[in-house]
Amino acid sequence: MDAIYEPIPLSVLDIVNEVAPRRFRRDPFGLFSGYRAFLVYVHFSVMDDRQLASIGVNRQDIPRIAGRVVLDAVDSRTARS
Repeated sequence: MDAIYEPIPLSVLDIVNEVAPRRFRRDPFGLFSGYRAFLVYVHFSVMDDRQLASIGVNRQDIPRIAGRVVLDAVDSRTARS
């Protein structure tokens, strides 16, 4: 089964970059991208449903958004190779 790629809204990407900016170009074991995903997950998890709705996110979207942080890091690594 293929996963459906839904782009993350721009306002959410701004929040992701503010909460967990990409500081390192190299991430050989995925440690930094995993930590970034953790920071994003925690940040969105502590928001209440009204705050999430104001930026267009459902609580069920939080794992997908955090996962996209890791997948985007993998995509950018493979694009540079």
